[in-house]
Amino acid sequence: MRVAVVYAAPGIERHVEVILAPGAVVRDAVAASDLIGQLGLVSDDLAFAIYGQRVGPATPLADGDRVELLRPLAADPKERYRILERFYRLDADLIGRFYAGTTTMTDKMRILSGKPPVPIGRAIAALAGAR
Repeated sequence: MRVAVVYAAPGIERHVEVILAPGAVVRDAVAASDLIGQLGLVSDDLAFAIYGQRVGPATPLADGDRVELLRPLAADPKERYRILERFYRLDADLIGRFYAGTTTMTDKMRILSGKPPVPIGRAIAALAGAR
């Protein structure tokens, strides 16, 4: 059976077709594609999907399936929503200057004032992992 294994990240897109024996599972397709090794990915950090539906590594495959390697989320979606909700409660003119790249020192202080939306250590770790 023929299966596609795909991976996408900023600046990277890979699509590998593999031929597998009947009864193969997601784990087999990922191993046959060697994308984890080629791209230096950490296999424990990845999740899998078939046509956008999350699946486990032991999920059986069908001919023509597309196995997607999913990167870990940078932040919990609920937490990101909470942070953006706080940001958009700021003055509309300040938000406009922020997106235009013309923030003043006062604007920056206003954006950063108060309790940080995430602990500083976690923010630094997230920034370090994004490189």
